[in-house]
Amino acid sequence: MFAFATWNLDRISIGVATDAYRVPATVAANAVPGLLVCLALFVATRRLLLSFLVGFSLQALVYEASRIKLRTIETPVALEDVYFLTGIDLAGIRLFWAYVEEPGRLLAMLCVGLGLLALVAWREKPWFRHLGPGRLALLALTVAAAASLAQARWPWPRLYQDEAAGPTRFTTMPAILHSGLMADLVDKHLERKTRSFDVDETALRDAARRLAASPAGEAGPRPLAGMRPDIVVVLSESFFDPRIMRGLEDVEDYIPNVRQWIEAGHGGTMSVPAYGGGTIRTEFEILTGLPYRAFPDVGFPYLALDMRATPTLPRLLRREAGYRTVAIHGNHGSFYNRSAVYGPMGFQKFITAREFGKAGVRDGLWYSDESMTDLLVAELESDETPLFAFAISMQNHGPYDANRARHADAWQRIRLPDGLGEAAGMELRNLLYHLGSADAQFARLLDVMQRRNRPYLLLFFGDHLPGLHATYPELGFVDGAPARSQQPPWVLVRGKGADTWPAARRISFPWQLPAEVAHEAGIDSAYFDFSRKMGAMMGRDYEKKPDSPGAKAMTAAARAQLAGGFEARVR
Repeated sequence: MFAFATWNLDRISIGVATDAYRVPATVAANAVPGLLVCLALFVATRRLLLSFLVGFSLQALVYEASRIKLRTIETPVALEDVYFLTGIDLAGIRLFWAYVEEPGRLLAMLCVGLGLLALVAWREKPWFRHLGPGRLALLALTVAAAASLAQARWPWPRLYQDEAAGPTRFTTMPAILHSGLMADLVDKHLERKTRSFDVDETALRDAARRLAASPAGEAGPRPLAGMRPDIVVVLSESFFDPRIMRGLEDVEDYIPNVRQWIEAGHGGTMSVPAYGGGTIRTEFEILTGLPYRAFPDVGFPYLALDMRATPTLPRLLRREAGYRTVAIHGNHGSFYNRSAVYGPMGFQKFITAREFGKAGVRDGLWYSDESMTDLLVAELESDETPLFAFAISMQNHGPYDANRARHADAWQRIRLPDGLGEAAGMELRNLLYHLGSADAQFARLLDVMQRRNRPYLLLFFGDHLPGLHATYPELGFVDGAPARSQQPPWVLVRGKGADTWPAARRISFPWQLPAEVAHEAGIDSAYFDFSRKMGAMMGRDYEKKPDSPGAKAMTAAARAQLAGGFEARVR
């Protein structure tokens, strides 16, 4: 009963028929992780019915979370999501709770469920004595099973890592349609316990020789002699050009300032490794210059990779040029493990929601872009030492399903395309409102940096498209491609005062941008020089032709750089 009930939950969570791929072996394999939890609960409580009810309830919560995540960003629960449970705080609870469709109903169900569990715990009698042989035997079995699973030892690889449980052709949900969510989570754990990121030494050395033999090309402008530019990098949450959607060509332009600089040759669009969520992946590329695709199945880099040895842009600027390095984010620092890794990555100061709370204001659910810009301006004006500031905005973070705008009149004045449904209209109006705020604060920040009459670099970009599950199906995109393939914009403005110069070559991916920033700041780095030249040579081949010599060399370079051994391998 437990196994088939779990299978039914699995099928419902992904919206397929309950008999899809339902064969005894598959149903059993998907139920084993939950049964192990039930066994552990049985050993702890000595109550069998209570243990199965609690175990099944916990699974139901996981499947509900997966259903919500799949609906919101088209991705089911993944193995890395367990890190949110180990570091859960009020910010995480607030974020996740915002996506619950009927919070009152869920709370009522939780209360009823807890009451039922309390009744069962009170009425059910223990099945064995505290230190009886039965309990000790089950404890030994539970510990052995959990330890072998944790270490990816027999019998788990035999049960899960075979063709029956392997990935399917459905790349958006590998293996889940075929084998079930729980079985897939175990399979991914087993893979990651035994994985290694091998460096293709031959491809790396061949590429280094080709680059050394090629003409140097146009070096581009360098900073004014004796003066390091202030560098501000703004990761703008879910920022993109709304005019890539159909029906918005005649609607007011909500990103006129960003568009102006792109059209003047200071920016473009780029392919990012995230959609609807996963900011951390684009952020990882921007701060390290490492392609996320070089580390398959990592999920959340700050949690799965050792960042202590990884050379990063802030560490390079701080070490080589004496920059002050500051990170700013209007959420709790523990989210995505930022508080733990930002120091080793080179940041001297991390401003989080605690500092925002002193004078910041919310616009929608989250702290406004205006409040973030206030803090950026304060950092720029606090010291004459060159500054590297990295800011991650929150205002445009979803959900977009209700009007929570701080400026109600501006929100109401937004004109939408005709014929939109109520849900799509609400999403789009909220999005345009927040995009307009982000664009205005970009212009404000640039104006402040220009008026300071110091050399500066301002990099502004969108991390991914938002998951607008009501809007996209109704409008679609001008190019006819799906939402996941759309590209957010980037802008890199270099100058002193009102004088500016186009500062970057063709950019296809976020990992190319830190190399451009280091180059324009006059900071030399062997890896960034390599990635800058390889990126210009490959164009979008790194994504479209991953088996090409250039793509293999770039992956090898990134893996060598992760451990701090790039320079030694290319000598």
